[in-house]
Amino acid sequence: MAKRLGVVPLIRRLEYLDVFLEGVYQGLTSQGLEDALSDRKRLFEEEKDLALGKSQLRRKALVKARYLHRYCNRLARALGLVELSESLLVLTPLGRRYAEESGVERARIFAEAYSVAYPHLGVVVSALSQSQGFKATLLLDDSKGFRREANALGFDMSLMVFTVVRDTAVALSLLNWRMEVEVGNRRQTVYLCCVLSREIPSSYLVRVKTEGGWLYASERTVDRGVIRDVLWREYLALAEGVPGSPVFWTVVRDRVCDALRIRDDQFDAEAIRMSEEGDDELRVVWSEGTPAFQLEYASTLKSLPPKNEWGNYMLYLKVARV
Repeated sequence: MAKRLGVVPLIRRLEYLDVFLEGVYQGLTSQGLEDALSDRKRLFEEEKDLALGKSQLRRKALVKARYLHRYCNRLARALGLVELSESLLVLTPLGRRYAEESGVERARIFAEAYSVAYPHLGVVVSALSQSQGFKATLLLDDSKGFRREANALGFDMSLMVFTVVRDTAVALSLLNWRMEVEVGNRRQTVYLCCVLSREIPSSYLVRVKTEGGWLYASERTVDRGVIRDVLWREYLALAEGVPGSPVFWTVVRDRVCDALRIRDDQFDAEAIRMSEEGDDELRVVWSEGTPAFQLEYASTLKSLPPKNEWGNYMLYLKVARV
């Protein structure tokens, strides 16, 4: 029987937790914390608008960050990062260590504390590790249908909760995902983009608490030649067999990452290297631009392409044989 799991704080981006903890460290009031979170949320929205060329369009009003503040407070307490001291919210020793670290060390602290406080992360990672191809395709919009499919994988949680856990796992370099639009619905293919082990490896990214004990996640590496071959295959399919045709960077990236089970930033780094340093077999060129507004494209900051050195988005990829 699938393990039934409850709610988690609805924080889909870990940057919000960082802003909250920094505010606690600075001694901000509740209103000050809410204002800081609202400012960060506004920056995220402006970044999406810039990428989508929506600066001249009527933007929806940003809601106040009252609920965001509440969720960050709940999450930080559950993870043991903050506590009350004489009616004031302060960082715990673990919270101070988290605030002082960055990169892999900060991710390790978060992953361990989160997977202990909320078993959802370990359950999802374990389920995917036992799925064929280390991936699963689930409904993206149909809550009831999603729950049926999730139950078949061995966990029982709402679509909303799964979305939060999925995005958290992406931030921790455990999972990646892409959206697929089918007639009548949208689906999400979610897959492991790391190598899992019960044994402690010589180096690892994070570890996650599961019912069977700790799972250690190491980076999944793919040979450069393999990435090149898959990039060419997927690009040609999208370009309808015409080399040099412009194709959305993110669309190519989604297909290559899914095929190879790698992270978005791994693809970005390799494509940029091929463009800037050249390649023995492929000529890769990027160009700037603004896509037509599409809800699917704008639904998450994850869908944004990388920026060049001038801060503009590398929107299109053009690939041809050398």
